[in-house]
Amino acid sequence: MFAPPPSEDPQGFESPIVRGVIDDVLKAVNLANPPRVFNGARLSQLSDLQLSKLFSEVELVAVKRMLQRQIDNNEIGGSYDGKVNIAVINSSGNALSDAMTAAHEIGHAVYQQEQQAALENDALRPRLVESYKRHPKHDRYVELYGFEKGFEEWYADQLSRWATKRYINKAAKSMTDRHFKGLAAKLRQMWRAMKQGFRARKGPKSPEFEQYIEGVVASKKQSAFVNEVVRGQVKYQYGGRPASTQIAGQVEMDPAEAEFYQEALNEMGEDAGPAPS
Repeated sequence: MFAPPPSEDPQGFESPIVRGVIDDVLKAVNLANPPRVFNGARLSQLSDLQLSKLFSEVELVAVKRMLQRQIDNNEIGGSYDGKVNIAVINSSGNALSDAMTAAHEIGHAVYQQEQQAALENDALRPRLVESYKRHPKHDRYVELYGFEKGFEEWYADQLSRWATKRYINKAAKSMTDRHFKGLAAKLRQMWRAMKQGFRARKGPKSPEFEQYIEGVVASKKQSAFVNEVVRGQVKYQYGGRPASTQIAGQVEMDPAEAEFYQEALNEMGEDAGPAPS
């Protein structure tokens, strides 16, 4: 039995970029059982008593195992345990790196929870597998993880890339030009400060994956819309007013925003392949 969520935010991510990417991607994919994402450095500072208030006994064993792996190998950026549905991020001090790592670990949760439905689709899975096979470093994925696990790692990398672009896109729509230029500059600086291997692993993007994940998001929205309409109809039958619902479509950026957006993305591994991890 899982422990109930704590009353205070236990994530421990101070950066709004990290929190923003995590919150946005979890909302977008709308998993039935969303993963809990924690800052490993924050967890390491907590006592066993404090940890016991956050996790069940089974969860705590898994969390301590992930923390120990990151202590033993500081190159591990993050870990996800699907049995307890928890991710622990090994904070690097680079907000963009941590955000992309968190999105990658969430990608494992999405893969494991969605594969029964979407990835077993006779038409869909072959297209994603072919895109995976075309990846410049496909052989390296297979060498490191095996074919199926390598496919999951590629999937998580692609989701990390998509989630980051999605966050930047939303920032472009919600900020003034001046503020977004500042964010874009910071993102470029953080990207350049990352290790080459980490940067390389996040590309190239897969159009097939982006079509797939946008389809997943759209289906989640449609499902939520149908549920809301049903609730509204039921309420209306009993004399209430039907619920107001709206599915937000994709908003195109104006040319100025698109220019800033592209500047921020140009250096984010558009043509690079993954490096050994």
